[in-house]
Amino acid sequence: MTRRAALGLDALVAAAQAGDPAALELVCGRVAGPMRAYA
Repeated sequence: MTRRAALGLDALVAAAQAGDPAALELVCGRVAGPMRAYA
C-alpha cells in the first residue's frame, strides 16, 4: 500500500468514526471484502 493510500484510508476511518454514513459504508465495504475472502 502506498503512503498516499494509507493516508486516504486514515481519513476515511476518521470520517467513519465521526459518524459519516457514506464513509462508514465505504470502510466497511473495503474491509469486509478482503475479510470475506478469508472467512
